[in-house]
Amino acid sequence: MLLTALSVVAVVGGGTYAVEGDVTPFTVADHTKAVICHPIDGGDRVFGLEGPANAKLQVWVDVAGGVKKAVAVQISMDLDGKPKTYKVRAKADKKISYEPAREVVPGKVARPLPLKVGPGAHKLHLSMTGSSGCVELQGLTLVETAAAPAPTAAALPTPPAPPPAAPVAAPPADPVVPASPPAPAPAALVAAPESEPAAAPVAIAPVAAPEPMPALEPPPTKGEVHEIKAAEVGAVRAEATPAALPAAAAGKRELLRAGPYVGGLLPRGDLRPTLSVGLTLEAPLPLALSGFELAVYGAGGWSPMRQQQEAIIPGRGQGQVIQNSLVLPFDVGARVRFVLGLPVQPYASAALAIDVSRTEIQAFSLPPDHQNDVAFGVAAAGGVYLPAGPGGLLAELRYRETRANLGALGDVVEERLANTSLFAAYLVAF
Repeated sequence: MLLTALSVVAVVGGGTYAVEGDVTPFTVADHTKAVICHPIDGGDRVFGLEGPANAKLQVWVDVAGGVKKAVAVQISMDLDGKPKTYKVRAKADKKISYEPAREVVPGKVARPLPLKVGPGAHKLHLSMTGSSGCVELQGLTLVETAAAPAPTAAALPTPPAPPPAAPVAAPPADPVVPASPPAPAPAALVAAPESEPAAAPVAIAPVAAPEPMPALEPPPTKGEVHEIKAAEVGAVRAEATPAALPAAAAGKRELLRAGPYVGGLLPRGDLRPTLSVGLTLEAPLPLALSGFELAVYGAGGWSPMRQQQEAIIPGRGQGQVIQNSLVLPFDVGARVRFVLGLPVQPYASAALAIDVSRTEIQAFSLPPDHQNDVAFGVAAAGGVYLPAGPGGLLAELRYRETRANLGALGDVVEERLANTSLFAAYLVAF
């Protein structure tokens, strides 16, 4: 019996891919064209790739019928142990459907995911968190190929062989058939007259060719072909089961993002523009939210502020005033990030502002006056986040409103530490 294992294969500039496991693809009717779409869900879908090749992954998300709101999901992609996570959104379109129809409709993700494959053999793992759906490898030509050699008849389940004694018992005991050696038999046949019926029993020689052998190979069934479906082109892999697949492609929630920031600071009062550096971190909350992410965040930095000017103070006369303030700004608050399936993710935040300051004041030829203070206020910010590498780039515009208490000379110098700042940071995800 001949069993053939089939794998779906595509070619992109010499590259191929094969779908592992027993999976039946969907057909998606996208406006005026029909495409082959491979199912993905919270489990692990594995593809064997042969590069080099450039491709894109078009994702469809299952949306319940009648739902008009966009559905947010997370796509986890792992190519040779290098995981990437994409947060995308999909919305149902009445011109896109499954063929034949299912209980759900495919919502198309507007932007395909890039996939670049280097030379040689590779493994691609895909999974979807938040819903189920399917994926199409765009720009690939689909063909079918045999993936495994036919097993021998000895390895196939066969019905029991007929008893060997049955063919021996078929010829009746006929005294006409001599028990002598074969050589005299032709002579006996020549000597027999045409009317003698004794020549007919000699023609029972087919006993040596058993007829039941073709029946030992039962025709292949569809179920048997699926059981030996190949994991790679030209090879059958018994380990292509969900229990043996690596978990690298499974969706990993980011617990913490942290990194340094640097930016310029413009005070609102008489203090001069300056530089600020520090460290910021955020912890996403484990909430199932559609379209946005909520996180708590904190930031701490270092900002020198100073001014030098001539001042006329009633009762004190005219003199030069010098103020040097070293400010350690801290923010503790909440940040909401909008996940819209775009390359960048806008966000907004609000926080409690805390300024720890040490100020030295020189005025009117008096000895230097040192003031230490902790001031509380509010902070608000907005910016964008661009996923890149093991984390992402962050650009933020922030406003802080605080006021320090600088003692007896507070009416001469600038007590307002309020400022507007523009920051850039790189956050590493953990």
